Amino acid sequence: GEEVGDVGGAEDERRRLADLFVEGAAGDRATEEFSERAAEDEPDYELHGRDPAFRRMVLEVYDFQCVACGLRIKLPDDDLTFVDGAHIVPFGESRNDHPTNGLALCKNHHWAMDRFLLVPTPDGIWKASSRLDARRSPGEEALVALDGRRLLPPHDEAFRPAPTALAWRPSRIYS
Repeated sequence: GEEVGDVGGAEDERRRLADLFVEGAAGDRATEEFSERAAEDEPDYELHGRDPAFRRMVLEVYDFQCVACGLRIKLPDDDLTFVDGAHIVPFGESRNDHPTNGLALCKNHHWAMDRFLLVPTPDGIWKASSRLDARRSPGEEALVALDGRRLLPPHDEAFRPAPTALAWRPSRIYS
């Protein structure tokens, strides 16, 4: 059988992981679900590395689909996908690995967001940098075309991007 100390240890680990999240109140369904999955899936989670549970959870919440363009490539037999779990507020800034600080983005849109060429707004709308010129290349044209379009929502409302996270990027857009 399982000893009482073992149960307390698992609970302490869940609390420790939950305390790492900046967003989400204690008892919040999304925080509890993520904490339980992180504790179960990643027992050797290290604070200094990237959390694979964050990536996995964000991709699952968005069904491996880019919230900018809708691209969904996932090979059925592998963990290969063209979509990344991207932090809205960079982990280095926030230390926030909660999925409400994440978006599923294809490699191109992840790169563009990380360089503030394309940013999500608190209204859930994409804003493209004024530095982009649709006449220069098809790539820039594709980014400019997203300006004013809605982010695709997650499949579970509990994991909608946090308004405070979405408010972080617009003032930093590359202009």
